[in-house]
Amino acid sequence: MSGKRKLVVLFGANGYVGRAIAKEFVRRGTVELTAISRSGVPPPNEEGKNGKSSSSSWTDKIKWVAADSTKPDTYAEHLQGASCIVTSIGVLPFGISKEDCYKGNADTNIIPAKTAQKVHGLNRFVAVGASLGVAGALVPGAKPYIEGKMAVENFAKNEFVRDGNNEHTNARSNDSNSNSNSASPPTTPPLAVVVKPGGVSGTKRVGENLNLPLWMLMDPVTMSVSPKPL
Repeated sequence: MSGKRKLVVLFGANGYVGRAIAKEFVRRGTVELTAISRSGVPPPNEEGKNGKSSSSSWTDKIKWVAADSTKPDTYAEHLQGASCIVTSIGVLPFGISKEDCYKGNADTNIIPAKTAQKVHGLNRFVAVGASLGVAGALVPGAKPYIEGKMAVENFAKNEFVRDGNNEHTNARSNDSNSNSNSASPPTTPPLAVVVKPGGVSGTKRVGENLNLPLWMLMDPVTMSVSPKPL
């Protein structure tokens, strides 16, 4: 008999990439998924090949929660019992200040992970980063976007894992020095994974009636920096 499925909490589930991650979790059916976004509302139906709305029954298999990722009190209770936190939050560097762009790519991902670890002892963190490479220099205003994504990567490597390892070591030390025969098992060592896809292409749905053609920008950029056969 299989055991209870583990709980994964996904931040940014209504975004272009987050939605794809949520759908894949549902397709595999191996975990319970709580999806956190600003609206807490499942994404609208997607268009099928015939241009008509296709079934979005996959959204019914997810617990949707409205919360602000930078305000832990709006979602802390939903981290209870989770085995892993996944963050896929980002804002494009268009029409916003450099500071808001940086925070929208850094703080929005770092604060949930830090809360999960410090408050709930959660030691599994997956973040969606970015790997624009040369293409990043060709996108106007991309610097704060890239710096925000790098801040998440540095946090995962230098703080989440480091602090988690210190707590894990302390827990093992306290456990070995305990005289109790029923001591709780030591915490697991931390693991952080940063997934760094290239430029995301396709059509991003903004609201219910507006589609943003990312491919118009990213496809030419990707082609221009792709290796060419000799």
